Amino acid sequence: MDRHTLDKLEFGGVLEVLAGFARTRLGKELAGTVRPARRAEKIRRWLAQVGEMMGVIEGSGVPPLGGISDIRPLIDQATLPVRLECEDFSHIAATLAGTGAMRRWLDELPETAVQLRRLGERVVDFGFLAEQIGRVIDARGEVRDEASPRLRKIRREIAAAEASIEAAFARILRSPTIRKMLQYASTTFHGDRRVLPLRSEHRGRVPGIIHRSSDTGATLFVEPAEVVEINNLIIRLAGEQNQEIGRILWELTQAVHHNAVAIKSTLTALAILDLLTAKAMFAREYQMVVPEVRDDRQLSVRDARHPLLMAMARQRGEPVVPIDVRLGEDFDVLVITGPNTGGKTCTLKTVGLLAMMAQ
Repeated sequence: MDRHTLDKLEFGGVLEVLAGFARTRLGKELAGTVRPARRAEKIRRWLAQVGEMMGVIEGSGVPPLGGISDIRPLIDQATLPVRLECEDFSHIAATLAGTGAMRRWLDELPETAVQLRRLGERVVDFGFLAEQIGRVIDARGEVRDEASPRLRKIRREIAAAEASIEAAFARILRSPTIRKMLQYASTTFHGDRRVLPLRSEHRGRVPGIIHRSSDTGATLFVEPAEVVEINNLIIRLAGEQNQEIGRILWELTQAVHHNAVAIKSTLTALAILDLLTAKAMFAREYQMVVPEVRDDRQLSVRDARHPLLMAMARQRGEPVVPIDVRLGEDFDVLVITGPNTGGKTCTLKTVGLLAMMAQ
């Protein structure tokens, strides 16, 4: 069908309404790409899918699409030399966990839902991968201590070193003499190193390393000699921690990469299922039925209403006048006459639009 005809019939407006019923970004984007098919067998298959979805929803509710998002860009990134980060894995895990709920829902479909069951064969339960990510990334989007024995050991050593340096600075700050030499009675940081804000006139009074001075020169930032080695230890351990986290995240990235093809295939199937759900909800909301597609070039619509007029009328609380139109059974030419604003154009558009929607 050419673009000009679709625009004249306001087919795009119908797609906007349809997309509003989709529950995922995947489904919404797919709804915007829908175009009428020309082969009767494809149209019948699509209509059968919608009819099955309407029946399933009526019997057991809508499919559990919660948590499903479009993670395809992240899946595409999960390859050399890119390493995914914690936030990326949190998004991926939420969607992969949702595939499990959808797989269980599909497994419980009645045997009569032939089309949906066939489509559902493409949906893989990636709960195992979501669990693998969950064992590494916590709810805050950070790498867990339990992600590896080495990481747990490093973090324990960091905690012990931090406690040691905290105690050392506490001892230093308890000295009235030293407190009087400081700009303020607390510590600060120079890069990764914890230092004291010493007044410049007391230079040399606190043994240690002067890392820098303030812009005014009034304050010297001094690392006391007794904490230098502890600071060194913390910095070294922090480097080891980052290296171990990088290794862990790289392993997770590889796990995602190895399943990339199947994950993307599953997301495509979920997008189609969301689109079918949107069509079914659209149909239920607007009292639509699954039409019969014939091969004998006959047309028959009964109690037909223009869907976009229905959408506007709902907002205003006004009724939409239905129409009956038939053609091709005992006559092949239909002449529509009447006064201006009598509904001739609306009738033609309704028939054309419903034909496009059926296709």
